[in-house]
This record gives sequence, C-alpha cells and structure tokens, in this order.
Amino acid sequence: MTPLRGIRVLDLSRLLPGPWASLMLNDLGAEVIKIENPEHADDVRGFGPIVQGHSALHHLLNRGKKSMTLNLKHDDGRKLFLQLVETADVVLESFRPGVLEGLQLDFDHLRQANAQIVLCSLTGYGQTGPRSHEAGHDINYIGYAGILGLNGNGDRVPIVPSVPIADLAGGSMAVIAILAGLWARQSTQVAQWIDVAMLDGVFTWLPVLIAENLRPGGVDQQTGVLSGGYACYTTYPTQDGRFMCVGALEPKFWLTFCRALKVLEFVGQQFAPMDRQQEMKTVIAEIFLAHSQAYWIERFADVEACCTPVLTVSEALRERELDTRAMVDTKTKIPDFGQPFRWIGTEEVPIDTRTRRLGEDTANILAQIGVTPKHLQVLKERGTV
Repeated sequence: MTPLRGIRVLDLSRLLPGPWASLMLNDLGAEVIKIENPEHADDVRGFGPIVQGHSALHHLLNRGKKSMTLNLKHDDGRKLFLQLVETADVVLESFRPGVLEGLQLDFDHLRQANAQIVLCSLTGYGQTGPRSHEAGHDINYIGYAGILGLNGNGDRVPIVPSVPIADLAGGSMAVIAILAGLWARQSTQVAQWIDVAMLDGVFTWLPVLIAENLRPGGVDQQTGVLSGGYACYTTYPTQDGRFMCVGALEPKFWLTFCRALKVLEFVGQQFAPMDRQQEMKTVIAEIFLAHSQAYWIERFADVEACCTPVLTVSEALRERELDTRAMVDTKTKIPDFGQPFRWIGTEEVPIDTRTRRLGEDTANILAQIGVTPKHLQVLKERGTV
C-alpha cells in the first residue's frame, strides 16, 4: 500500500531526525528527493561502519530516496531549488531559524513559487523561544525535558539512553505534522508552514511522569512506577549474566508472576512503599539468579505474566515475532527494517532498499525542469551541483 504515491518531498534535512521522517514518507509511497550540498554532504554518509561502500546508518535512514546535489548558496542553486518547489508538495528542512531566510528560501519565497507548498521546519527548540537559535542534540533535548535526569539507578547519576529518543520523537512528530499539513492544504488550498521542535515532541511523551510528579516529593530515579524501582516492573539478572524483564503491572499478571516464583506473600503488595519494593526485588533477584536466562524463557513461555528476556540487538534481529511480521530483512549485508504498520486486506508493497550514490539522480531530476546536459556541465564546473 502506497497512500502517498504522487507526493513529492524535497528533503534538505541532515543527520537523523529529518531523514527518519522522510524515510517514513518514502516508505508510504512518497517520492523523496534528498538534496545535499556538493561541497559538504550529509555527515551521516561518513559514519561507520562502512558496508559495501555505504555507511550502514546512511543506508538505514535514506534507502529508497533519490539523491541530488545542489548548492543553495549559489544564485543558480536557489533558482533551481525554487523551480523544484514548483513541482513539489513538501519541503522538509532542519536548518536553524533564519537560515532559509538568509538564503531567500523562506516560507514567503517558497509559497510564491508554489501557493500550496507544505513546509516543515524540524529543529531542536523550534522557530521561537529563548533557545531557538542554539545548537543541540538528543542528549540536550532529553536533558531539558526531564527524561535524562530520571534515567538511572537511583544514585542521581543520569544514564544516557542508547536510543536517541528526542531525535526519533521529533522525526515522528514531523511525519504527523506533514500529513496533517497535506490534509489542511487540500481543504484550504493554502500553503502551510509547520514548526516542529524536538524538545516539544519528546516532552509530550511524559504524561506518566508528569502525573507521578504531582505526588508529595515528586518523582525521582527509581521512584516512578515505570522507572524500574518497583518489583513488578524492572529487570532481574540471571545465573548466566543475562537478564529478564518483568512488566506485571496489572494485578492479574502480578498474581500469576508471584505464583510462578512461589512468592505468594507478595500478592497485594504490588504498589507497596519503596522500602518494601526493595525487599521484594532482593528476594525475586535471588530466585532469578538460580537459573539461566534460557531456563526462565522456557519457564514463562506459557505463563501470562509479562516476563520476557532482555535481548541483544543481534538477537532482536533474529526474533521470530519481528521476522514473522516482516520487520527485519537479514538477507542483505545491512539488515533492513520493515514498515511498522500493516494495511489489512491489501497486498504488501516491497520497500525500496536501494542506496543512491551522492548526486546519482541530479541529472534526471534537473532534466525534468529543463536543464540540458550542457547547462548541467556548466553548473558542475561552478560547483552549483
């Protein structure tokens, strides 16, 4: 199913958040053209490991997209970009506020070229506010959002998550915003400019923590129900140095879990005070340490207690649940992940997993707006493409 077939996206973004967003649009059928400066391509292209001539991360974020080079600092480059805007539906960018204006490619210039363009500006802190012009990365955004400070073992030392939460939250919000923008454009026939901030996006993921913070004393590491401090929602080490995770939040699951471990004295104490939680965790940890992870996987295989193994990335790539749902393709050197949604009752369309070389599609795309091979050669000599 390709519901966005016929939609053209000009992607000026770099690194992770923007390319993640345009990847989702690409997988939904949109034609995504990744536009990079010929003198300074997306830094992700150089991130290791390099597999079969391509950065693995670049492939995973940009597979299936068309690639062209265009120097927007050149007058010819700006003119060509505005010509492309005439043919496009969406422009996605991640420059700091004011950069597009300096290039004379801001929203006013874009909508003069295309009165129904959808512009999505994806930045760390948004187009307004005291930090709008500051640089930042995922660690900074989750730090400001209150997430990083709560991610730890209870000793107040923050533990940096391995997954860039704010980057992916911002990219996901950008996808939602662009789809809403396309719908608004259809109903109003007016161009749309959408301001998406990664800090804003990840902050909206805090309903549980904000609610818990209303308790006397607020919320801290290991004190929230979902923070690992409760015996019913945490991880336990096994005999072989592996881990099991328990998510027995509902009383029925906690009861089943306690029965399986023969600790029925803990039933009814699922949300007991923190000192009791620590006592229960100590007892349960000793039980798990008596056997290997494999033993506990088998022990809980038919027990509905939300007790499952903590896998490595390599193991996750072989996880049968993901394989059954076609979420991972390990037949290639770089494993590709599939679409995280299914269109029930329709035939699945294979995802384009090809990785383009830098500027591979430049000539074909520019030819569509009348650039001849001779003119293209001149542009190359000038460093415009």
